[in-house]
Amino acid sequence: MNTLLSVVAALCLAGPAFVQEPDSGARPELSPGQVWTIEGEGQAAARVTIQPIEPWGELEAVHVSLTGVSGPPG
Repeated sequence: MNTLLSVVAALCLAGPAFVQEPDSGARPELSPGQVWTIEGEGQAAARVTIQPIEPWGELEAVHVSLTGVSGPPG
């Protein structure tokens, strides 16, 4: 469970990690169906698939699905 929480926390905090140009501060255009790969040291790559995007107040809610996330041992 800690691994899953770590991945989810990383996704929530990783907005700047998806920057297309290092100094631009702009976020990439997201669209349903896009697949992002997260690679960790000593871990298999996990994938984030962008699902529906919908308005949420003044923001947008981006639904995602995670695959390749391993659970805790044992």
